[in-house]
Amino acid sequence: MVRSAVRVVLRTRPTSKFAEDCIKMNSDNRSIVLSMPKREGLGVVNHQQESYNFKFDSVQHNVGQEKMFETCGEEMVRNVLDGYNVTLLAYGQTGAGKTYTMTGGKYTQASYSQRGLVPRTISDLFNMIKAKTNTAVTVRISYAEIYNENIYDLLDPSTQPTDLVVHEDAKGGVQVKGLCYRPVASEEDALGLLFEGESNRAIGEHQLNKASSRSHTIFSLSLESRDGVEGQERVLLSKLHLVDLAGSERLSKTKSEGSVAKEAQYINKSLSFLEQVIIALGDKSRDHIPYRSSKLTHMLKDSLGGNCKTIMIANIWGESAQLEETLSTCKFAQRMTRVANDATVNFRQDAEMLVKKYEREIRELKQELAMHDSFSSRSGVSYDKYSEGQRVELRSMVKIFLEETVGIPDSVDPLEMTSLRHMKEILFQCRHLYQERPAPIVAAGGSRVSYAEGASMLIANGEDVAEKHAVGDAEGEELSMPCAPADARPEGDMQSYTPRSDASGLPHELPELSVPKTPAAQSVPPPSKTDAYENYKVGPGAELFKALTENKSTVKERKKKSKELANKINATKHEMDELRVKVDEIREAHSPQPNSGSSPSAPGEAEVACLMRMKDLKKQYRDAYEELKMIKSEIDYTSRLVEECTMNMLSEFEKWFTEQYGVAVMMSDGPPSPADSTPRDISRMRTPMTLPGMDLDDEDQHELPGPTSDDPNEAAWMNSKRDAAKLKKPQSKQAKKPMR
Repeated sequence: MVRSAVRVVLRTRPTSKFAEDCIKMNSDNRSIVLSMPKREGLGVVNHQQESYNFKFDSVQHNVGQEKMFETCGEEMVRNVLDGYNVTLLAYGQTGAGKTYTMTGGKYTQASYSQRGLVPRTISDLFNMIKAKTNTAVTVRISYAEIYNENIYDLLDPSTQPTDLVVHEDAKGGVQVKGLCYRPVASEEDALGLLFEGESNRAIGEHQLNKASSRSHTIFSLSLESRDGVEGQERVLLSKLHLVDLAGSERLSKTKSEGSVAKEAQYINKSLSFLEQVIIALGDKSRDHIPYRSSKLTHMLKDSLGGNCKTIMIANIWGESAQLEETLSTCKFAQRMTRVANDATVNFRQDAEMLVKKYEREIRELKQELAMHDSFSSRSGVSYDKYSEGQRVELRSMVKIFLEETVGIPDSVDPLEMTSLRHMKEILFQCRHLYQERPAPIVAAGGSRVSYAEGASMLIANGEDVAEKHAVGDAEGEELSMPCAPADARPEGDMQSYTPRSDASGLPHELPELSVPKTPAAQSVPPPSKTDAYENYKVGPGAELFKALTENKSTVKERKKKSKELANKINATKHEMDELRVKVDEIREAHSPQPNSGSSPSAPGEAEVACLMRMKDLKKQYRDAYEELKMIKSEIDYTSRLVEECTMNMLSEFEKWFTEQYGVAVMMSDGPPSPADSTPRDISRMRTPMTLPGMDLDDEDQHELPGPTSDDPNEAAWMNSKRDAAKLKKPQSKQAKKPMR
């Protein structure tokens, strides 16, 4: 466990109106002096503090994006690959440059050199992963937004805020239930998800910022690292949270009204709760930390005083008009330096790899025992699990031993116990025999007698033992089922009641679904959907039906091939087992007797032939198994194609039927299935869906420029931007409400 304080870095926004007379940067680049002029109108006696000294881990004044990444980003990537949870927070007033620091500004306008900490971290992370050739790393990405105290999934806009719930696991870690985590395999995939999420983020405009973030966002990368050389059962688990907080606002300066003012109230409220949490963490006498006061503090519970290494970037706007907000930001950042986290390396043991490890250790221990027995001249000792035949034989020996020692304990030699397994099996058989013993018979007066003695007593009294212990009722009585009274049946014969129904199986009394028809369609009645579908298959849908048929034929053929391979693998395995038993028999027959002094003989021709055959069978087994895995992959892929063709066929048939006959597909029976021409209910099927904001306006249809430098990472950046530009970015989430 590493206990470390939150690292705080102060960054100033470049401006030509920097208040140099009020903000002094010290030469150590770690502290500043802030001078506040006294406010007028406070009377003659004015005790307002005029000078403030603040010390941080680093002060970055008028630096570029690359320098900021060298200061904060490189250390983050190394820590997260070592198995630590890492969080980077950007805090400050609105317009101070938080979003520019994190992402580089609006992603469609920012250049490659202006990209922020998030894309630079992604690039550096995948470069380090490529350098670790002996380590397999799986990366998953999520992008959450907290807007008006509701959580939204920026990578899945269809998810409702009610489906996203913050909860804590058994180890105290915080997770968001319902938030999607998408796996990525390259830098380009990760950047694509970043730009996709940015296109769904809420922004607004006010007096201080034309593109103000109206929400808090948390971009998370979850990593699973597995060493490919040794220690495979140990998997490192780590998370990297990149948090862009919305800026604190003063309505008197932003002049916000309506929904923008309401958004500002939610932002200031959540930041106020965040400040309360920081104050409580800095007070050692406090027992309760109000993490659950807001969604933001609850999601950041791990990052604030938990199992995490945290870095905060405090952004300030160093102009005279913004001195009060600058002072507030510096005070908050100063309090953050007093918060300490307990970071530990997160790992779990892979159950499958542990089983393989333990099996290997068991084999080695058995070999050690066999070697020890051979040195001790012990033979016939088995450490494996007993078979059913061995248990039956051992049970008979235990039974004989127990029966012969009754009353004369010294007349019979005790059972020899050759191993711990043998001793346990003897005890198990004793328990088994005890459970199978006959139940004692209670005689008159309550005394217990054995079954044999009780049977003799009953026979002497003229009673049949079997009759006495039979299961059933008294003699002469018959078993009968209870029956309802005769007057309980309602009037009329219920079996003769048959509801009137039509061909669809629905009673006539139920209302039928109706679809409004056009005048042209009312004059010509539409055919049945089965006939219409047959015409559609040989007409407009011929190509779709041909593709569906070919894919289904391919699936059927590959399944048949996989079945043949499975039978071949099983037969090979069976023959290998038989050969292994045969080799053991040959070795046992030619092994020297104990204490004979003779050395083991060389393998005979029969044993060598069996071993060579086993070697060939192992190769056949491996080849067939690899081929089976490949065929199963082909079956999975082609099955997905069949499903997609089926859904496409149904959708196109529905459109064609509606255009051709002027009526929609009836929900009662639905269009026929492309697979067997049987009517089905299309309302239960999943149809292709277009998400809002996916269309392009004419003004947005433009090509992004290509790479402008020799940097190999720029290609991934530009390709991701080109794909993201195809998404239409929403202007504001002022009217954003949960879907119903």
